[in-house]
Amino acid sequence: MFKKLSPYEFNSLSFWTQVNGNDFMEVADFVLSSTIQKPAGSVIIAFITLSITTPPQFIDPIQDVVQECEEYCPGVNCNIVAGNICKSFIPFSPFNLVFTYLLGITVKDLELTPNVQQQVQQYSNCLSNCTSVCASNNPLGCVLCLAGCMTLITQDPIAIFIIGNKIPSINQLLPQGINTIYGINVCYGKVATFQPQNVQTGLNVVSQNEVQYIFQFSLPSTTSFFNALQILVSTNVTNINCNNYSLGVLYFNGIPLPSGETFILTVTISQS
Repeated sequence: MFKKLSPYEFNSLSFWTQVNGNDFMEVADFVLSSTIQKPAGSVIIAFITLSITTPPQFIDPIQDVVQECEEYCPGVNCNIVAGNICKSFIPFSPFNLVFTYLLGITVKDLELTPNVQQQVQQYSNCLSNCTSVCASNNPLGCVLCLAGCMTLITQDPIAIFIIGNKIPSINQLLPQGINTIYGINVCYGKVATFQPQNVQTGLNVVSQNEVQYIFQFSLPSTTSFFNALQILVSTNVTNINCNNYSLGVLYFNGIPLPSGETFILTVTISQS
């Protein structure tokens, strides 16, 4: 609701995050098809419907490691390799979740999404079927089953996941920090588990439309050879096991030193 009583006109609506009461970053800009003129002595109430889509390639570490394995590991069954990484993760981008939270969208709003209850039921049934497959020491069957479930959630991953898991508040899914990093050999799977050390973070505002989140960390020494990282980001969700984001499987060139290695991860968020 816009309560300013004096007359004015506008042709777009912009939404901003604020820090200490000051505008910090524009997160959405809605351009109207025609100019709206508001006479004096009246208020405007705006109802806005929007859709947020998260590209699957940004959120699916299983697909990431399959692609990297196929590129660097000739003659290897890459689906079996994918069965040897962490397969329990929140199936959408943490950055999309933060955007949803900043817009003030609630669980009740998500429940009003058309056909969402039917999609939730299909996704829940698929995961239930995969539970027995993944528990039977069948990594290939597990990967194929979970990949099938991912196709059911791509239309509206945030709403389907939150409603299906009965998460009462969106803010429980806000990213809290990186708690575990797996060393991945893209020809074999997970070979090492790390707790990041000497963690440093920073936020670099490049422009009004671009922000960089910089995360620097060190990994302790290991005798295992790995050439990729699977980074897990924790949340405050406690009622389900699948309560971490996975930032994909990130392949890097080079060989980690036996004494340990320092990595700098830069995530760029831009508005287009």
